[in-house]
Amino acid sequence: MGQGYLDEGEQARFASVEECNEFYHRPLYGERFNTAAYLRPQREFNQMMFVKAGVRAGERLYLLGEALETMGLVAMGQAAVAPKGEFVPIEMRPLAFEHKGGRWGVYRELTARYRDGEFDGAIAAQTHHCDDLLPEISALVRIVKPGRKVVLVDNGPSRSTFELAKQDVLLGWLLRQFVVWAGSRHVPTGEAFDYQKSIWLSMEPQEIVAAAKTVLEDVRLWEYKGMMIIDGVRPK
Repeated sequence: MGQGYLDEGEQARFASVEECNEFYHRPLYGERFNTAAYLRPQREFNQMMFVKAGVRAGERLYLLGEALETMGLVAMGQAAVAPKGEFVPIEMRPLAFEHKGGRWGVYRELTARYRDGEFDGAIAAQTHHCDDLLPEISALVRIVKPGRKVVLVDNGPSRSTFELAKQDVLLGWLLRQFVVWAGSRHVPTGEAFDYQKSIWLSMEPQEIVAAAKTVLEDVRLWEYKGMMIIDGVRPK
């Protein structure tokens, strides 16, 4: 793809390389493959973020992630602390584009403006963008009150998803479309699959759990349809 030729599968769908590239670069080509449209229906998973954050009405909750409004997470967060609490959603999508979907100190950068212990709970998605796990998780822990929860979320396909796709033709096709679409926002279409896959698989869940355990207590991992949530408590 995007290298002057079409592979056998693409020849059945596209008349030219230009048509193939244009297809992948559309903002939305069939809602199935738009990341926000794909993740919004995962309501059980999305709601579990807020359950695990352990916030109540009248408290203050921090959320960092991508496509928050489109996925319905803003409404969920507001409901979690209603009627008199404060929900602080931080949209990181512009920065993700700026960094070409790679890894950098995203949590450190986007929590720097807040005081120690300012929130009753914090949720941070897109863990695969973190460049150094321990300082990144520590940045979230700092802004949460002692004894309260920090929740780490990653929505990207897991290693097991890619392995299963090798045995399931339909899943393999769907996964490739999704991964190429996500990666082609940052690199040429022909490089997009390997580029985005390497970012999503840059950290194993147990690696994140191990880092979380150094700064949090009662750390737990919950996996659902290839996505994961890791939560823990800031020590008192």
